Amino acid sequence: MRSEGSKSLLHYVEAGDPQARPIVLLLGLGMRLEEWPQHWIARLAKTRRVIRIDNRDAGRSPQYGPDQDQTAVDIWMKQDAKSAAQATSYTLYDMCDDVLEVLDYLGITEFDLAGFSMGGLISQLVAATAGDRVGTFVQLASGDGSNNVDGQSEAMQRMSRLFVAPPSDAALRQFLIEDAIFYSAGALSATDDLVTEVERFCALGYAHGGAARHALAVLGTDDRTDYLKRITARSLILHGDQDPCIAAERGRRAAALIPYARFELLLGVGHVLDADMLDLAAKFLLNDTAVGD
Repeated sequence: MRSEGSKSLLHYVEAGDPQARPIVLLLGLGMRLEEWPQHWIARLAKTRRVIRIDNRDAGRSPQYGPDQDQTAVDIWMKQDAKSAAQATSYTLYDMCDDVLEVLDYLGITEFDLAGFSMGGLISQLVAATAGDRVGTFVQLASGDGSNNVDGQSEAMQRMSRLFVAPPSDAALRQFLIEDAIFYSAGALSATDDLVTEVERFCALGYAHGGAARHALAVLGTDDRTDYLKRITARSLILHGDQDPCIAAERGRRAAALIPYARFELLLGVGHVLDADMLDLAAKFLLNDTAVGD
């Protein structure tokens, strides 16, 4: 199912040599492009054209509804795909079309692609539907094209509490700090650096209703496992064994469905842009032979 079309072009930011082969980066539910680590972007941009995109309903891209959605909370917590399909105003197919619209606008015919979490689900569809344009695909902490992510109930609850605005800015900051620690499977702690980073993102703004609509799109889009079988790009599927949001087995199954995919399980890693995960992703995207094909 696709909606009637996008409101306007998504927001994007470029880095690196505009003449170099592009790498397109997509992030997850409720996230904004500033959350890609700057040092990692700089690493890619030394030799490549890097294009970060804010998904619809996130960051500086167009918003598609009010800034709160209590209905989505109940649907998400029940993982009710049928109700989500009825309630959602757009699907992952629409979000895929958004990305291709940006690339067409920029005149980009061939590119490489990486997506984290929901961004990985969108990237799967991009790689499947525009297969002749995608050379390399990296999936980070994402699913297998089905509606079931096998996430822990606490993870689902933590996501849903941000579908409506907390009572204060201080409460939002506290939620985000707690969530970062939880999603990292204990790798992060409430250090000054983490607090500063959370405060920076809070200052940029958090689209609560957008996150809710993202959740409905993820849950309400129909099964896409057949699309994964169409992906012809050389592919690397990365997943942490401690991911509380999307079970590692979902990443493993994605790799089994994608014809030219390799699966890497990272021990002790949760649902975060982990340094080791990003290192492997960069090497693969830059075609470093140390990673293999």
